[in-house]
Amino acid sequence: MKKRHKSIFKELIMSYIVFTTIALIGIVVFFVIALIQTAGEKAYEESYPYIAFEENGNIVDTKAVESIGGWIEQLDENNDVIEIFGKKQTETKKYAEEELLDMMSQTLMSNYEQDFYSFYHKQGDYKYLIFYPADKFNVIYSVGSDEMVYTDFNKGVLLGLVLFLLLEVVAVSVFVTRKITKPMEALSGGMERVAAGEEEVDIPIYREKEFAGIQSAFQNMTRQLQEQKAEKEEIIRRRQQMLLELSHDIKTPVSTIKSYAYALSEHMVPEEQLTKYYTTIATKADRVNQLTVDLFTLLKMESEGYQVEQSHLNFSEMIRTVLTTNYEEITNEGFDLDIEMPEEDFFVDGDERYLTRVVENLLFNAKKYNKTGHQIKVEVAAATGDYKVSLKVKDDGIEIDKEIQDTMFLAFVRGEKSRKSDGGTGLGLAITKQIVDKHNGQLQYSYQDGFNCFEVQL
Repeated sequence: MKKRHKSIFKELIMSYIVFTTIALIGIVVFFVIALIQTAGEKAYEESYPYIAFEENGNIVDTKAVESIGGWIEQLDENNDVIEIFGKKQTETKKYAEEELLDMMSQTLMSNYEQDFYSFYHKQGDYKYLIFYPADKFNVIYSVGSDEMVYTDFNKGVLLGLVLFLLLEVVAVSVFVTRKITKPMEALSGGMERVAAGEEEVDIPIYREKEFAGIQSAFQNMTRQLQEQKAEKEEIIRRRQQMLLELSHDIKTPVSTIKSYAYALSEHMVPEEQLTKYYTTIATKADRVNQLTVDLFTLLKMESEGYQVEQSHLNFSEMIRTVLTTNYEEITNEGFDLDIEMPEEDFFVDGDERYLTRVVENLLFNAKKYNKTGHQIKVEVAAATGDYKVSLKVKDDGIEIDKEIQDTMFLAFVRGEKSRKSDGGTGLGLAITKQIVDKHNGQLQYSYQDGFNCFEVQL
């Protein structure tokens, strides 16, 4: 059963909701505790230093304020202190409008030896400033324009709330780090190990689908890198094998040329055999030349950057030309050449020189390795799927050994179990395959109805 992965985005949203809910619950708990602690709030009680005013603004009684060390200042229209009730503990005798505004917005005064809560009150034509010692109360707040309440609320609860919120911020940070930072560090570390040349690199599995997707892509990348490395190593191995095969194939004709040339230079060859010796030297030289030409062509075709020169050409007419050129040679070697082509011509985009080489190589292959039959068939027809035209070259020889069917399109692989230096170069099918690939075509082998069949689709 395939494991379902959660979304990191959804998890972060849900976590945000959970942490926010916890924070709200903590705040609610804080205010519940505050309400419990303020259940004993005192307002307008005798023990509270409440001040009563008459309608015209006169003060009824100031003893409650004076008894706790507070005092009252009466101001005129210019904000000058004209009368003091109680013992004044500040030196200010006149207030600017800015000072009054500050005192109205910031009730706690800390500019003196002792802190005071200050309140501004206007009644009728009179203005008053009322001062209370701060150490007598924990919290004092105004209920109305002439109404105040005080409480014994503990500041430690507020500090506890702040610490609670700070702990929640830390918890959120740790959660995000665990959910995002650690997976990213694991991925970054894995990439660094791959860059350092390590082949088998595994990273931890995460349940979040975003990281699971990245991990899957990372594993695919490492697997592809391993496959590419193995493929490159195989190419290098084949190249080395190809060079060994090439050196073997060149060594034999060169040795023949060298020995024949030495015999001729030393006048060791009878006059009646001179023509034979010269002919053999020319033949062997042609073979060495053909090997180098084929090798050069193969290397060009295998180069990723090499592009064939394409033109819009009549593929059917090109095949007719190749068959006409090779017809006499094929029939002289005892083969019957059967040709099946529709009257309609097929046109393709390609390099006529290289596509001609494809047809010639397939004909040479059918002629060279057909030791038991005498028929060669060439069939041209419309292709199916993404291809336009199909070319089949068949021969009625025995089936190519299955052990080399998977490697027959590699360099220096021949359709005979034993290699012979007088045979082909061993590069024909390899070159044919590369040319077809360069034309975005397809080359396949099959054995059908007693015939070896090589099919090219373009």
